[in-house]
Amino acid sequence: MGAPGGSTLGALAARREALMKQRKALTGGADRGAPQAPTRANPNPPPPPQAPAQTAPAAAGDDRAARAQQAAEFLDAARASTQGQVAPPRAAPIRDESLRPTKTDTLGDRIDQLGASDRSLETQFFRLAGRSGSPMEISLLASRLELERQLRRPPTANELRAFIANPSSIGPLFSPAVEGPRPSVG
Repeated sequence: MGAPGGSTLGALAARREALMKQRKALTGGADRGAPQAPTRANPNPPPPPQAPAQTAPAAAGDDRAARAQQAAEFLDAARASTQGQVAPPRAAPIRDESLRPTKTDTLGDRIDQLGASDRSLETQFFRLAGRSGSPMEISLLASRLELERQLRRPPTANELRAFIANPSSIGPLFSPAVEGPRPSVG
């Protein structure tokens, strides 16, 4: 659909001509006197309201006195509208309690608060984390609870690592899952 020689301007001119022919065909003979849809005239927007002309302040004292009078009238009207109403009673303030553990809260205390102290380790983990735990997470929970019981405080990260790395701590945690030495038949 381009012009001879591949000129971009020629192609655009040819495209414009084709569009003009199509537009003329779609209008249906408006140039021959065919009825057309009425055109809407954009109504003029109403002019903005005019503020009343302000008079020049006569004296600073007069203006101040007028404003004080207006304020007094407003306060009198406000008092009259609230006459007979009683102020709401003072309610106890809402305590802002954080659910985050403090440095002195042990994991055992948090489990007690959640009502899971007499439940299985899986249930305790679920109440703490809101999801099921992997076997490794359950094992870490059991290790941390055991270490807290021994220390009577929350362990530091290094204390927990040392406890887990100690082979003697593995015995009570994994005893049901790990077979013990077989008794020799003698």
